[in-house]
Amino acid sequence: MKRSSIPSAVERSSSSRSKLWTRHLALSLAYFLFYLLLNRPEVILVSKLGFTTWYPATGLNLALMFGISPWYAILVSCSDIVASALNYHQPFFSWSTLSAVCITAIYAGAAVLLRGRFRIDPGLSRRQDVLRYTLVTMIAALAAMLFGSGGLFLDHTITAADYPRSAMGWYIGDEIALLALAPFLLIHVVPWVRRQLAANAAQPVRPHTTAWSVTGFLEATG
Repeated sequence: MKRSSIPSAVERSSSSRSKLWTRHLALSLAYFLFYLLLNRPEVILVSKLGFTTWYPATGLNLALMFGISPWYAILVSCSDIVASALNYHQPFFSWSTLSAVCITAIYAGAAVLLRGRFRIDPGLSRRQDVLRYTLVTMIAALAAMLFGSGGLFLDHTITAADYPRSAMGWYIGDEIALLALAPFLLIHVVPWVRRQLAANAAQPVRPHTTAWSVTGFLEATG
């Protein structure tokens, strides 16, 4: 009887892994398409390359790398490079491409810190969680600003006179996304995604038990 049960257990394990990979692929595809949309010039209200009103894709990136896994940094980097080429006709081999990879590494590092040394609840349920999240993301945004605007300057996309205004716009654009969009995704979207990914995983993720109500919906929208 034991021998006959071994193949079925192996098959179940293989099927579980297959479903998990399928769900990760589906998440990756959904992220990629959504990222391309959020990177569109009409979405970020770009007046000139290097000058944006806000950059919501940053919030999406951090939510993915912090809420799901920092390993998604590879997908984030590739998506950024493709989006720059498609939406803004940026060359693949440029300083801006290198800065995009560095920026992704910065935010992936922030995600690792928030998952490890400065571990917080992704739902930002405590004041301590909010303070740590704000501090880490503000520092990460400053570093990203230097690399992002620096890459544009080295590519001669912006001039030295444009650099301060471009850098400030970059920082504010990232901060809006990090303090508005990313928390919304972490609280209301990421828990559902994690449940889908953990449905057949060996280590299930703690279920999200937020009760939905009219008041809660209005608060979430606010």
